[in-house]
Amino acid sequence: MTQDQPIICIPSALTHKQRARARELRARLAGATSNVREESDGYAYAYAADPELLRMLGEWIGLERLCCPFLTFEVRWPSGDDAPTLRLSGPEGVKDFLRAEMPELASQI
Repeated sequence: MTQDQPIICIPSALTHKQRARARELRARLAGATSNVREESDGYAYAYAADPELLRMLGEWIGLERLCCPFLTFEVRWPSGDDAPTLRLSGPEGVKDFLRAEMPELASQI
């Protein structure tokens, strides 16, 4: 369960090529973020209803999950909403981590 996991990154979980790709995707996703909402245990990022953005989001989550297993990734697109939302959450301290380690996304906050 996420709440029991310490906030510890595993840099060796990604190759140099994977890490570079994750950074590229994160920068592109940050540029496409239309809204950020702070939540009690993380942040929610809204995106346009663009199939390419959703593909990039899925690829980024797959890479990021390898090195940050303490993060919970939730992609939601409820009925009636115009666009999908990525929710990043985790144990206490995860918001500080996201602001410090993912400045591309944090700049939207």
